[in-house]
Amino acid sequence: MTKVLKNIILSIATFTSFSLFAQVVDVPWTGTPGEFEAAVADAGGVGEFRLEDGKTYLMLDHVPVPENGVLKVMGSGSSDMYPATLQPSPNAEGEISLTDGQMFNLVGDNAELHLHHLILNGMAVNQAGQVGIGAARADQNKIVVDYCTVSGVNMLAFHTMGTGTDFHVTNSTMTDWVSYPGGAFYGGAVWGGGSWMGTMDEVIIENNTFQGVVGECLVIYEYVDEGSRVNHNTFANISMGAFYYYTGNNLQIANNLFYNTRAYGQSTNDVTGWGVVWPGGVGQLES
Repeated sequence: MTKVLKNIILSIATFTSFSLFAQVVDVPWTGTPGEFEAAVADAGGVGEFRLEDGKTYLMLDHVPVPENGVLKVMGSGSSDMYPATLQPSPNAEGEISLTDGQMFNLVGDNAELHLHHLILNGMAVNQAGQVGIGAARADQNKIVVDYCTVSGVNMLAFHTMGTGTDFHVTNSTMTDWVSYPGGAFYGGAVWGGGSWMGTMDEVIIENNTFQGVVGECLVIYEYVDEGSRVNHNTFANISMGAFYYYTGNNLQIANNLFYNTRAYGQSTNDVTGWGVVWPGGVGQLES
């Protein structure tokens, strides 16, 4: 019954998204910090927004996606110029003050975020701090990332604190984490799981490169929907593992390249935490 209801909700959301995406809102660049999130707020936090290639849109605060809202942000997809960039900017006091430390927060049930053909730079323009890119905080949220470059993150790029979140990450590059003072183990590209985070439903991660990630690159914990897969990705120079040592039932992991993962090195003490092999099947997927 739960699956049937979810499919009905997704069908309604898809119909809604087609309606919303029928008209594209071009966001002209003036260089004024906050202009991007102001344009989205003027449209009620939903719709399809196209940014100018080659321009950097500086963000003073997050963009909240409301209940049943579908927000799509994209560049042109042209190969003639580098994509539009979203990057945090300090406020009048010189501080980075994006709500909950994210560019985007899905704050309502059934909210969706779609990011296409963008550069997403988590490092503030004045290098005064870093933010994450997107977080799901409600029920049945969906985050789609396609043909994007993510960099400058110091902790988590995308994560869920909600329930039943879908993640579709394809054709993208996530690179060059900057860590934080004393940081080597906490961070990652896509996270969810356990009593300490939210839960995931459908997870599709294909044709991506994850490079220079601090922490566990992917935390896909407990159960996920059948058809969830991590396929044709490259994981290189990951300080911890490409995967957390618990991975979700129904998850298919195939055709991936692992290079220099667990780059921090290991010791005999690791068997008490992120061990190489434990009885019962808990262990290290890659080396």
